[in-house]
Amino acid sequence: MESNYQVAEATSPDSKTNLADEEVVKRARSAANSAKFERLWRGDTGDYDSHSEADMALCCLLAFWTSGDTSQMDRLFRRSGLHREKWDADGSTYGEMTIDRATNVTTESFSPSDDDASTSTDMAESDGDDGSGLPAPESTAAVTNGGTAPLHERERERIETITELEGGFENWNSKTNGYATTVAENEQNVRNSKERQ
Repeated sequence: MESNYQVAEATSPDSKTNLADEEVVKRARSAANSAKFERLWRGDTGDYDSHSEADMALCCLLAFWTSGDTSQMDRLFRRSGLHREKWDADGSTYGEMTIDRATNVTTESFSPSDDDASTSTDMAESDGDDGSGLPAPESTAAVTNGGTAPLHERERERIETITELEGGFENWNSKTNGYATTVAENEQNVRNSKERQ
């Protein structure tokens, strides 16, 4: 069963970011949190308590890089090592629900501009590496987006935002699991009460 999100062609640029799928992956692989993206992209769930949490983490990253384009997120997720049969469960699919949650909790998104669209790849390949996965500050100090912060600073801010969003999702997931446990306990109490009557 294919998701309702699979509509656009993988080779055509996305309507929100104007980035083709390959460009999204390329940019994510050259970002400050590229190691995290790469682990998730390969299907490594080791940093998460469950496969579902890893799915959500990758979807949050994809939501950022695609500006929440659900069709593109679905297409890309299906190419990742995390993709599994569960993604296409019957009815409203697990994949659709995961993408919807990711787009709801991801408040920031990547917006390429004319100034940084052609230079970000060059900067990502720069030799001035400070260990963060970003070029050294002096290599990007002159490159700004309309007079705003240098690209490496904006990238770090974006990574911090993604990390905060993931923490928020983990809290939300924990609360949801707590509610599910409470509901199950209440249902059991009702059943026990009916049995005693």
